[in-house]
Amino acid sequence: MTGPAEIRNKIEKYCAYQERSHLEVKRKLLLLGVKSMDADILMADLIRNNFLNEERFAKSFAAGKFRQKKWGLRKIQTALKSKGVPDYLIAKALQTIDKNHYRQSLQDLLEKKAKTLKETDPLKRRMKLQNFLFTKGYEPDLVIDAVKSFSGND
Repeated sequence: MTGPAEIRNKIEKYCAYQERSHLEVKRKLLLLGVKSMDADILMADLIRNNFLNEERFAKSFAAGKFRQKKWGLRKIQTALKSKGVPDYLIAKALQTIDKNHYRQSLQDLLEKKAKTLKETDPLKRRMKLQNFLFTKGYEPDLVIDAVKSFSGND
């Protein structure tokens, strides 16, 4: 049986390794066999000692997914919601993404994908490009505008 000190040590390391959402930490504690009420107390300690900060998590998650995986705002928002992050923190996190970098990332993805497409029919090609960008989580209006202006140069 794992003692309280060992569990505290494990969960502190878990939080120190990378930013975590409250929901992730709660699930981990329950997996470690900690009762719900004790988990809440432990989480309060983690917050007090700055091991756990949901705003910091949300901003870090959003920046990382955008920078590394080139996710759009919609996909980042959905992922943060699934991690139990409150809407106001999601909004704060999304605001940290630079709009110019965001549009440039969309354009870069579009150009890169266009080079790999073998489709010659212009309408089908446009649809494939749009669908690709939609799955990356970019907003429909931005995608349609980008593909429309890109298709003319194709």
